[in-house]
Order: sequence, then structure tokens, then C-alpha cells
Amino acid sequence: MLKKLIPLTILALFANVANATNFSYTSFGMDLGQINVNGLSKELNAYGMNASLQIHSNLYLLGSYLSAEKNVNGLDVTRESTQLGIGGAIPLMQFVDGFATASYARAAAEDCSKTSCIKANDHGYVLSAGVKAWLTDSIDLLAALGYSELTQTNSGNTSTKFGIGIWPSKKHRFGLGFINGERSNSVSINYTYYPTSK
Repeated sequence: MLKKLIPLTILALFANVANATNFSYTSFGMDLGQINVNGLSKELNAYGMNASLQIHSNLYLLGSYLSAEKNVNGLDVTRESTQLGIGGAIPLMQFVDGFATASYARAAAEDCSKTSCIKANDHGYVLSAGVKAWLTDSIDLLAALGYSELTQTNSGNTSTKFGIGIWPSKKHRFGLGFINGERSNSVSINYTYYPTSK
């Protein structure tokens, strides 16, 4: 159901060239956090970067990079992912935007002992749809559903994402994010810079 719902939401957003959004979608951000990957006994330390460029009042380009690593039971474990895609956003009501994204994704895994490494690479797509809302002039909330599918594993992964942000000024946001997925869970703190005012 989710696999069908998100593409329909994306098409509806892209087809709608309505009013200007309540949020700016041109930004550059950084994330620090921990990821709990199924099958690993320890959480991985993660850092990431993301950027977006609003090319129309309702459309934006996006990209992200995430790296997570830690020594687990004598193995140096590394997980990396890169995404490039497009997003659409429309104002649902005053102070609330609906958004959806579609991205191409690449993933890499590496487990190294003192003598050898095991590597694996994969690629696929990631879809998401959700809402962003202003609670006050300096606090926002985000909630989204996601679906990803990689070629090698040939199986889908659904996730839910929640976030809260505090804006000390119109161009700077500090946030806390949570992602709960079928194969991993994560928590992160993040900073985002917006060249144009919110």
C-alpha cells in the first residue's frame, strides 16, 4: 500500500503549481548521530551532509551523503549511502506544507578484519512523503513516511521519520531527528543553514 501511495502523492505535488510554500527548500545541512543496524551488536556512529536547491516555488533538487562506522566484535564496520533526487512541496494550509521526494540511491558496506575486507555495493530508489508545520515562529515539526528498494536485496524497506527544529534566527535551524525502519533505527542532531529566509 505504501509503495503505491507515495508515487501518487509525488505526482499530485508535481502537478500542483499552487501558492508559494511556507518553508524554504534551499539549504545546506549536517547530521551527527547513531544508527542501530539489524544484525549488529553495537550502534554505528554516523555523520552526514545534505543539500537542496529550490528551482521553482514548488520543486527542489536534493542530495545527501551518510557514513556510519564502528569497530564491532573486532571488525571495522562501515556503511555509506548517497542519494540524488527531486522533491515537490505545496502549502496544505497556513503554516503547513506537504512534501514528497523521489531519489536515486547508492549504498556501500564494508567489514574489515586485520587481514581482509568484505565489500558490497548496491543501488536503488528512495521515496518519501510527509508534512512540515510551524508550531511557532521559531519551532517546526516534521513527520514523513519512506520506502526504499535496492537492486541486490530485491526487497523493500519502509520507515517513519519525525523531527523537531528550533530556529535561533531566520537562516539557522538546529534539530533533532528520529527514523524508525524495518532494517535500522537512528537518532541524530542536525544543523541546517538556509541562504534565504524561511
